[in-house]
Amino acid sequence: MRLYFESFNLFKLSILMAVIHCALFWKFNNPYEEKSATNNNNDQLQYFDQLLDHYSYLEPTFWKQKYYVRDTYFDHKGPVILILGG
Repeated sequence: MRLYFESFNLFKLSILMAVIHCALFWKFNNPYEEKSATNNNNDQLQYFDQLLDHYSYLEPTFWKQKYYVRDTYFDHKGPVILILGG
C-alpha cells in the first residue's frame, strides 16, 4: 500500500513540474504576442491571406500571414529586398 502512495505522489509531482514548465515556456515564448522582428518603430505590420493547404481538394482554407514593411530608405527607384525569416 505504501508503494502505491509513493508512486502516486511521484505522479503528482511530475504533473506539477510539467504544468510549471509549460507555464514558464508560454510566458516567455507566447506565439500570440505581437513582437516586432526588429525593435525599429518604422516597421509596419501587415497581413495577407495565405492558402493553408495547397494540395487539398476540399474547400480552401486561409490564414493571415504576417509580414513587416520598412520603407524608410526606399526611393521608388531601387530594388525591393525580401528577407524570409524561418
